[in-house]
Amino acid sequence: MYEYKNRDPGAIVQKITTPGPRQTEIEAGLKAITLEPTPGTSEEAGTSDESDEIVKTIKDSEPSPKGTKGYFDFVVGQYVVTGSYDGDIRFYCPAQAHYLGKLPALNSYLKQINKLSLTRDNHYLAAASDDIVRLFDLNCQGVVLGDLKHPNKALVVGYEPDGRWLYVGGEDGVCRIWDKRNDQFVATIQLDVDHISSMVLNRDRTQIYLSMETAYTGIWDLRTGKYVPLWMPRHARPHNEWIKSLAIRPDGKQVTGLTSKSQLLAWEMDTNCANPERQPVVFRDRRRKAKIPLTYALDSTYSPDGKLLAATSCGVNIHLFNSETLLLKSVILADLRWNWTVAFSPTASHLLSGSQDGRMRVWEIDTGKKVHQWHSHQSAITAMAIN
Repeated sequence: MYEYKNRDPGAIVQKITTPGPRQTEIEAGLKAITLEPTPGTSEEAGTSDESDEIVKTIKDSEPSPKGTKGYFDFVVGQYVVTGSYDGDIRFYCPAQAHYLGKLPALNSYLKQINKLSLTRDNHYLAAASDDIVRLFDLNCQGVVLGDLKHPNKALVVGYEPDGRWLYVGGEDGVCRIWDKRNDQFVATIQLDVDHISSMVLNRDRTQIYLSMETAYTGIWDLRTGKYVPLWMPRHARPHNEWIKSLAIRPDGKQVTGLTSKSQLLAWEMDTNCANPERQPVVFRDRRRKAKIPLTYALDSTYSPDGKLLAATSCGVNIHLFNSETLLLKSVILADLRWNWTVAFSPTASHLLSGSQDGRMRVWEIDTGKKVHQWHSHQSAITAMAIN
């Protein structure tokens, strides 16, 4: 079923040490990372008319020191990074409703961005693209640390919170661990599948939960190198219905899987580890009345306090579930279909969504109203990361 190696001799790490040309400095709090403003726009590029009042208030106020609580429940010094089909990587400061700019063109000539991951201290950023995973040092003007070559599309990337290593998965069905300390892949697991659709790290950083388009879902134990499959419903079929997005609750006691046909599965954890023999809770079974439309699922994520689970799809609605009962709590009516990625504000009072039209929107969860938006990308926002 799988092949495990403690090193991937075919992996290539291309070192790049020459930074891109200096662009206009925008004080982003990321130790003066050099960002490139969008031509013809200002810091507040893409703000909507309904957000003018917020922007005017910010312009008229004194600059806030780092750590000060600002708009949308963010604090100054917290940043959002988005990636798109246009290959650009862009930065925002939600606390001040500011669009900061994008990485210089020399450092971000990527094809579509499939996934982004930030370290906890905002030091490093990883971007999964068509055939590489590019690593950026945000403390050194966004310089490219290196490119991790990938045989085909890299679909998943995730940093260990402290940035010591990261995991990568893609269309070749291989999961890899890259160690920053020695600049090489130190572990790989070859599964008898093609696409790795999602990967999440458990709380104690010893297991990776992963899902595949062949409808398999399982656990890669990093201590032993073994892969153990998780129980899946009978209706899950290869390339017909599989888990599109995995999410793990912050307390580590629950893992959910959103299938390609918008069914929600949940596995309860014992001491942060899954029991492969335990059947998942099927939130919405085919035999029951559908509570949400059957649409192609895209993304899911837990709120920082673990109380809510957000799910998006190709439909126009963003669904919010109670994570304990898995019952539908509320629905946010988005402006359009295909909300590719979603994330919560620090205290789960607001929700951020990246959409097909290149806009990132901010929603108030209690009312479901849109309170702000940025139009910075030229095509769909497909990835988002928050420190």
